Amino acid sequence: MELRLLPFPISVCKVEDVWTIDLTKEFYFIGRTWEEVSLVCRTEDVPADVTEREDGWRGFYIPGVLDFSLTGILAGIANVLASQQISLFAVSTYNTDYILVKQKDLERAVQVLEEAGYQVTGRKILKTERLLLRRWTDSDAEDLFHYASDPAVGPIAGWPPHQSIEESRDVIRHVLSAPENYAICLKEDGRAIGTIELKLKGHTDMTDREDECEMGYWLAKPFWGQGI
Repeated sequence: MELRLLPFPISVCKVEDVWTIDLTKEFYFIGRTWEEVSLVCRTEDVPADVTEREDGWRGFYIPGVLDFSLTGILAGIANVLASQQISLFAVSTYNTDYILVKQKDLERAVQVLEEAGYQVTGRKILKTERLLLRRWTDSDAEDLFHYASDPAVGPIAGWPPHQSIEESRDVIRHVLSAPENYAICLKEDGRAIGTIELKLKGHTDMTDREDECEMGYWLAKPFWGQGI
């Protein structure tokens, strides 16, 4: 089964009144009960008057139209994710199902879903003559530790050398999972040898301006001076 990744971050929030929601936007879900008005939408489209919000979600959906007689689709996906302690938030439409996971769990979710036989599409992979830029996964932890434990690398980039593979795995899940952070990999074997990140819309260490961004990278020492 194909699961297609939505190319934007998602927020789940509560609003005072449904009339504050911009209904001209192309992607949103509204839920209204006697207790609350909830909104699921692109993070950039969250209304100004929300009373509560939870950012940092990413979403998959099942392309096409699912027949109402089908059973077990969401349960199958949920079981795969639950086996790795990955929580989900699901929303269904007339046509299909949407599955949301936290950004920090995204690459692990993709990895375990693909291992379970799902085809995950819509991911960004950039290619050059010698390199691939792709998202980090847990399986990169050993390579990351091998290079990030080098004291010649981390301190000049602003972070201490890694002390263990488990620390490197934690960095992958909580730091390198940022929306525009990519592993720099050798095309010949897919090995991660560094990282590059684009920080957008004022979320940088250099500026608060919405119309400016920042790009940073680090590269493993064995690959310095090679024009990479």
